[in-house]
Amino acid sequence: MPNPEFYGRKAVLQSLRDALTPPISKDHVTASVGLKTFALCGIGGVGKTQIAIEYAYASKNEFDAIFFLQASDTGKLAQGFADIAIELGLETLATAGDQAVSKDLVLGWLSQPFRRLQDGAKLTNAASSFDTNWLIIFDNADDLSVLGDYWPVTGNGSILLTSRDPLAKTRSHIPIEKGLDLEPFSAAEAGTMLRELTGFRTAKDRETSETIARKLSGLPLAITQIARTIGRRSLSLEELLALYNDQSLRLEFHQAEFGLNPKTLYNVWSFQDLSSDGLGLLKLISFLDPDQIPEDLLTVKIKHNNERDYKLPSQAYPSSLKSFIDARTELSKSSLIKRNIELKTLIIHRIVQDATRVRMDVAEFKEGFGDTVNLLYCSWPFGEFEHSTERWRLCEPLVPHINNLHHLYDTSESLRNNESARPDLARLFMDLGQYYMERGNIDESRPLFKSSQHICELAPKECVITFGDVHGRQAQIGTLTNDVESALFHAKASLSIFEGHGDCGFRLPQANNELAEAYIAAGMYEEAIVDCDLATIRYKILPEECGYFEWSQINKGFSLCNLGRYEEASKVLEDYLQYREKTFGPMDTQSFKAGIGMLFLGRVRGCQGRLDESLDLYLKALAQYHSTIGPKHFRVAALYIKLGETSGMLDQAKEATVMYSKALQTYGDRAAYNAPVARTYFKLAQAHSSLGLLDQAVQDLRKANELLDVLSQKYKRKITEADLDSLIPNWSK
Repeated sequence: MPNPEFYGRKAVLQSLRDALTPPISKDHVTASVGLKTFALCGIGGVGKTQIAIEYAYASKNEFDAIFFLQASDTGKLAQGFADIAIELGLETLATAGDQAVSKDLVLGWLSQPFRRLQDGAKLTNAASSFDTNWLIIFDNADDLSVLGDYWPVTGNGSILLTSRDPLAKTRSHIPIEKGLDLEPFSAAEAGTMLRELTGFRTAKDRETSETIARKLSGLPLAITQIARTIGRRSLSLEELLALYNDQSLRLEFHQAEFGLNPKTLYNVWSFQDLSSDGLGLLKLISFLDPDQIPEDLLTVKIKHNNERDYKLPSQAYPSSLKSFIDARTELSKSSLIKRNIELKTLIIHRIVQDATRVRMDVAEFKEGFGDTVNLLYCSWPFGEFEHSTERWRLCEPLVPHINNLHHLYDTSESLRNNESARPDLARLFMDLGQYYMERGNIDESRPLFKSSQHICELAPKECVITFGDVHGRQAQIGTLTNDVESALFHAKASLSIFEGHGDCGFRLPQANNELAEAYIAAGMYEEAIVDCDLATIRYKILPEECGYFEWSQINKGFSLCNLGRYEEASKVLEDYLQYREKTFGPMDTQSFKAGIGMLFLGRVRGCQGRLDESLDLYLKALAQYHSTIGPKHFRVAALYIKLGETSGMLDQAKEATVMYSKALQTYGDRAAYNAPVARTYFKLAQAHSSLGLLDQAVQDLRKANELLDVLSQKYKRKITEADLDSLIPNWSK
């Protein structure tokens, strides 16, 4: 909703209209002019977000679609683009999974948008897509580096960026056409705003209001807060000014281990007027992500305090739902938080959080951080690496808040050396990293795994299970990204930890599996088979049924095939697939593991020269993948390549081009897959050439060579077509 207390900024709003609002042609049709961009920069609390909201509401009739995105980190951007994809009908809740795919779909829509019709049909008139105008607002993009993969490069739209970083308007990071540094109000403007909000409009109030405004540096957020303080405490302007000076309510934000460093940023928060419950709630909220804090998260301890793991914060905190509502109301009335009634979420300004934390001494800060860790640990839906899409939905509302804890932990030496809450924090970071890895955001998972490992190294006895797990997760990343050295190191570390531990259930044989996969990545297939067999033995002696044993069979079959022991590989994989069919039926949709078994058996058949059987198994695997992990997973792309290769060997060049093209569509433009994409373009060029489609073959080769240049820059050496196989994981070749 528009802010009813929004004041002034007419010149800034006009600048936004001039730069971003689509022009109208003579026949009253919106003209196509391409991308229009504007960056609004300034310190926190100066009103950037409120101006963006005001412009969006004032311009809602000028755009066909308006998207407001929190852009403080890639996790929020990824979720925002995933939500947009669903809103636009590009995906459904059932098909959404890999957030990188969602991002590509939205960027494609922005490049050539179509209006969402009732029947879902795309506009048939190509020119109509250019008449569709959209506005994206990237709010709080303080780290400009996160925008690169989410920045539209074409389309008939407008982009408004708000950021504390003044470089946002300089084109040094992103292609911004125009921008300005948003300055605080002058004393006269801020004084007028204060008088409008408080109702003090006499001549004598003018000078006092401007004196207060100068002390507040003209920040709109500070003016609004001080007006609420005046109203709540029934103060005159003169009384407020005296109280401000005598009781030192002003907070000077300075460089602190967990604070800000804007030299001119002063503000007034009436913390001493808050009840103990209100202040306790505010302190806990100050450690969470400021955007959309679920009230269910804040009340979970109140509702379950009789359970062993649920402990109310050690500091003062509401102990009942009624006292929580009272505290929430108190903070809302003071403009310290805002509430979205429909979503039942709270929003707090970053400056308020910073001011709250700055007021804490080191011991209080550590205690508050530990309370927040415990809150999130009790609320997070931990998994056991089952890749459950149902669990993803439960994780999503909490992801930004664990990320915020990670940011505080990563930037605070005192927290990194803090002994409290280590096991819970290590587990939270590890499991959030696993969530990101399952969603296809491997780069997001890396720093979380690193921090989890660091905590485990500080407290290895208390964190032994997490210590082994986080090494195992990093081994998987190494296997998936062809970082063989990392995969072997972490897999061996994980196995060593679990072998030295007592009862760790399925984790010990799982560690053998992960080491086998690392050996496969290294091409050490004999060693992989040894660990596959050991994993199978260890799984069989477990008291409970465990589906993880299947990986040992799958990996063993793959390794035997690569050693040329095709009959043995065939027997292992055939037995495995018979087990899957007997257990889960012929239409096995329980897991994508059956599809991997079919894929590897198809590889065996191809090596045996039984190409028709190989193609049939690949097609069955494709259908099984679609019914489990969906059509847009990177494993599906790798399978399309195998279908293309086999079709080519069967002299079905036209079908091969179809499969290679589908692989490219599935991979999209994700940088992590540049090597397999380049390799696919070379294969597609060969198929097009065999069909006499030389122009298309030339285009394919050009795209392949462009990617080779990108890879050469990445690896700091000349990458040729012959090098591509070495850059691609063995499992996907």
